[in-house]
Amino acid sequence: MGKVVETKLTAAEAAKLVHRMVAKLDDAGKPVTDKEGNIVGVPQRIKADEVMSFAEYEDKVVVVTTSGEKLTHMKEGK
Repeated sequence: MGKVVETKLTAAEAAKLVHRMVAKLDDAGKPVTDKEGNIVGVPQRIKADEVMSFAEYEDKVVVVTTSGEKLTHMKEGK
């Protein structure tokens, strides 16, 4: 794991870097599946008020949400 670095990021900026995967829904509100029967996921941004904590590392930003999700954004070139 990379070293924690001093960050100038705000919770709002950290929230913009990460997303959660949610099921893509059809017009009837049912999850869409692919040919193999796997549920198709789509990225969903999180809001700043969902950020409970975050840390910036040399190679990534990790956000923990108020619902307990741990979301990671890998920095480019790392």
